[in-house]
Amino acid sequence: MNMLVTPPKTTDAAGPRLARALPGLTEPERLVLSNLPAVTRFVRRNTTLAHEAQPLDRLRLFISGWAKRSVGIGPERQQVLGFVLPGDLDGLVADYRQAAPADVVTLTRCETVEFSLFELLHLTQDYPGIGAALRAYLADEAAILGDQVLRLGRMSAYERVIHLMLELFDRQALGAPDGTRVDFPITQSLVADALGLSVVHVNRQVMRLRKEGLVRLDRRSLTVLNFAKLQSLSGYRTRIRERAPDLASARAS
Repeated sequence: MNMLVTPPKTTDAAGPRLARALPGLTEPERLVLSNLPAVTRFVRRNTTLAHEAQPLDRLRLFISGWAKRSVGIGPERQQVLGFVLPGDLDGLVADYRQAAPADVVTLTRCETVEFSLFELLHLTQDYPGIGAALRAYLADEAAILGDQVLRLGRMSAYERVIHLMLELFDRQALGAPDGTRVDFPITQSLVADALGLSVVHVNRQVMRLRKEGLVRLDRRSLTVLNFAKLQSLSGYRTRIRERAPDLASARAS
């Protein structure tokens, strides 16, 4: 049965973490976010944090652990839309109904921090820079989702596997040199659900990449051995937030 590992607790250290997750904030904006009340939760693997179309009233910041976003028709026909990694936000949507666009389920044990979505959006009235940062975050999320559509609609199986690996590598180790090892706690079955492939087909592509000396994939980690080559093979382009424009500088100019 899904359950919390420990009861939720109020924390004073979460606000600065939220400020770091948003690009281009001024110091006053960071300060006001640092004072936003928050609750820390520790959740087990395979815990459903949100259901599709469920009304949203909180913003969730992932401190540790991975989750997936998925939609589908029944339990046997699920499409993984993407993955939530440490440092990511969940619960921020552009939909005027303020409803969850997908199911969110933990893939590992996770630590999350929850903020009142109403209180956060209320701050944007007095601090428009926070609103601009939230919109920039949503734009990055839309770009990552667009890449998922591109993978499913226009790429071969080989290209899909490479492109997804590079995305998950880049989101954890932007600009890291070849040979850097990052977390990869997802099974080939889950990769298949994300890429619209059979498990056998995914395994075939992974074995090919290993044979070509381009990646090393262990039980819970991924090592990219030739990022440039893989980028050339798949057409991958970074969507990482650290490369977003400095909004604070833009507003000051």
